[in-house]
Amino acid sequence: MTDQHIPDLGAGGGREVERLIFFSDAVMAIAMTLLVIDLKLPESLGAMTSDADLRAALDGLGPRFLSVLLSFAVIAIWWNGHNRIFRNLERADGALVVLNLVFLGAIAFLPFPTALIGRYVDRPSAVVLYAATNLVAGSALLAMRWHADRRGFVEVESGIERRRRLATAAIAPIAFGLTIPMAFVDASLAALAWMLLVPAGIAVRWWFERAERRGTAAAAERAPAPASVSRGAAAPSPADVQGSGRPSGPAGSA
Repeated sequence: MTDQHIPDLGAGGGREVERLIFFSDAVMAIAMTLLVIDLKLPESLGAMTSDADLRAALDGLGPRFLSVLLSFAVIAIWWNGHNRIFRNLERADGALVVLNLVFLGAIAFLPFPTALIGRYVDRPSAVVLYAATNLVAGSALLAMRWHADRRGFVEVESGIERRRRLATAAIAPIAFGLTIPMAFVDASLAALAWMLLVPAGIAVRWWFERAERRGTAAAAERAPAPASVSRGAAAPSPADVQGSGRPSGPAGSA
């Protein structure tokens, strides 16, 4: 289907974009809330007779706490990327709505694999399901960024800024995709690799900002000198100055 056959969302595109933002924010907020459902009191709480027993039971919940914190951070990353796209979005079309629904579907499903890795982080199947869910979410978000830029739904940006945003959006789906085969070798190591998402994003952003500064400096060096008196031009003599100040014609000879 060509771009000509993908209609925009009518004259009220701005209002439709606001509805998409509110709906998306609500889904992600609910998904964050549902993460804690798996955190339950130990079943043997009534049989505990000392604080040491309670600490031992809470220690057993440690992996579940970590999985909730991980998914909370991951959804926060997805929300930030989604916000970066939609805050500059001037209008949308049906394709963007479909991509947004795919993204939100993966987010809504995320509490389930989160509960799985909280119990079975050393099992390849649990790690693969978690990584695949985030791969779908990240790929949909990347596709939204690319589609919005291609269709002109966002404000015009410089070429290097557009490449930086696309590269930043591609980090997470690439990272989660690479950990899928890694999970069959070492599931726990694949889960630990997800911790590199934040430093990888910072490194990519820093590289593009450095490249932009270097490009700006190079452009300033290549810019032509301002149109003014050149350094090699001879200064006017006193006679020329006096001659230029003396009026000419009949009025000057009177």
